[in-house]
Amino acid sequence: MNEETVRQALKQLPRPDELDGLVAITARNITEVSVNELPDGGYNVNVYFNMGNDYWDETDFVKRSAASAEVVFQRLFENPAVARVTVWSETQFKDPYGKTSTDTGTRLSMDRDTASKVDWNGLATLELEDWHHIYDIATQYYIHPAIYKNLSDPGDLSVSGGTGQ
Repeated sequence: MNEETVRQALKQLPRPDELDGLVAITARNITEVSVNELPDGGYNVNVYFNMGNDYWDETDFVKRSAASAEVVFQRLFENPAVARVTVWSETQFKDPYGKTSTDTGTRLSMDRDTASKVDWNGLATLELEDWHHIYDIATQYYIHPAIYKNLSDPGDLSVSGGTGQ
């Protein structure tokens, strides 16, 4: 497994009807892929994508990041060698001095143990009802503080958390 095989797999992402319009990741906006072999022989895969300005507000950014991570998880865990996947959603931030930079807006990680419990179609339906759900079951997650502070309904989420904390 290497960067090229991951990029090939991500050219055909699942598009559940329930997530139609929410999935922001495409093969074109993936900025980086890294694959690291773990000591047990499995692979840790990191996928970075830049959402640009393709969202209404911070809550929409977090929802679209969740939907994007969900389809990446579904696709990459089809490969039995994948042990963990992390999806990094990047966007533009402006500091108090007006300087713009690209940084991580959200990060969602899922390990194989968690992925093996997921009914992906059922999860897509749950995401429509409650976008917090994938963050609740993620092995780890992070939401940039500038995004988190403007969420319309953070529920029980914090800036970082997950089942593997």
